[in-house]
Order: sequence, then structure tokens, then C-alpha cells
Amino acid sequence: MIAREAVISGQVSMAKLARVVDLLADSSGHAWVELAFAKDDEQRWLISGNVSAECAVFCQRCLKAMPLQIEQEFHLALVSSDGVDLPEPLEPCLLRNDSINLHALVEDEMLLALPMISMHPEHCNTHQPQAVETTENRDTRRPFADLADMLNRR
Repeated sequence: MIAREAVISGQVSMAKLARVVDLLADSSGHAWVELAFAKDDEQRWLISGNVSAECAVFCQRCLKAMPLQIEQEFHLALVSSDGVDLPEPLEPCLLRNDSINLHALVEDEMLLALPMISMHPEHCNTHQPQAVETTENRDTRRPFADLADMLNRR
């Protein structure tokens, strides 16, 4: 694919992205993926792409499902070992046995696109604690009142 400078695009069912679905409110929908393969001037193998999806995640404030638009653009250089110094905007992608699992690559990029903490952009309709009514005639229990008296006697 790199030698031919292939470009592939298509849809992937969210239900087939198991590591991503575990973090979503439901598994409906699709992710749209476009991948371009190439070599640069230094003969590095490159994969550039874009992943986008409309999905639902749980708001961590109110615990209700909320829509989320994922857009992730990436530029990867396929490397055979860790610690390779690459110019910006390239990120390393470790090759194993001269092959790469494109399904796992798409999952990885989607996981990177998800927010660490999902929250509605505006305040949620969360349950607010009710103000406690106070009355002047109410007998208030003070467990350390005797301790204050003991300290004053010293």
C-alpha cells in the first residue's frame, strides 16, 4: 500500500471498535476513516489519516448520555524500534513483523480523541441538594460542648 501510495476510506461500525465502545453510552453509529499511505524524502513509511464519528458518551457530572463529535487527524511514521527521533508532526507507530493492524490503529486514534472527562459544555440538570430548613426552637445537639467546659475549668 505504501509503494502504491494508496488511499483508502470507508466506514467502520462502532460496535466493531470494542475498546472504544467500552467508553461510550451506546454502540450505534459508524466511524468514518480515511488513510493515505506514502514514503517521504527520507524513505520513511508514512500513514496520514482522519477519523471522525458522532457518538454518545456519559457526562461525568450528571451521568446522562450526551452527544460527542470526534475528529482526529494523525500523521504516523512506521518504525521498527522505540526511540526514533521524528520531525513534527510525525508520531511513531511501531511495526511488528512488517505489518500493521489498521483496525487497531483506528481504535487507538479514536481513544486519543476521546476527552479524559466528558462533561456537558454547559451546566447539567443535576440533582442539587435541598437547603436544610433551620428553626430557632430546634434542639441542636453539640457533641463537644462538654469538652469546651472541661477545657475552660483548667
